[in-house]
Amino acid sequence: MEQELEYLGRATSNPERPYIAILGGAKISDKISVVENLLAQCDKLIIGGGMANTFLAAKGYNMQASLVETASVETAKTIMAKAGAKLLLPIDAVIA
Repeated sequence: MEQELEYLGRATSNPERPYIAILGGAKISDKISVVENLLAQCDKLIIGGGMANTFLAAKGYNMQASLVETASVETAKTIMAKAGAKLLLPIDAVIA
């Protein structure tokens, strides 16, 4: 995680515009502060991977047995409300 933060720091210090970040992974709880910091700096933030499932569940999609971090659904709702059109989620997915 420390190495990821170092790379992220270099990429966010003075980025060219438009600045679009892509973030994925399994758990939103591990990346809440990263998401919030990126939203404050970037023009668009694209969320993918298993983490997107929690955001999609927060939007009301039935994610069936797909990985959803249920304890973070409310956090995802708050982030989406703050981010508005800056936050981009998948528009199609295979739900297991």
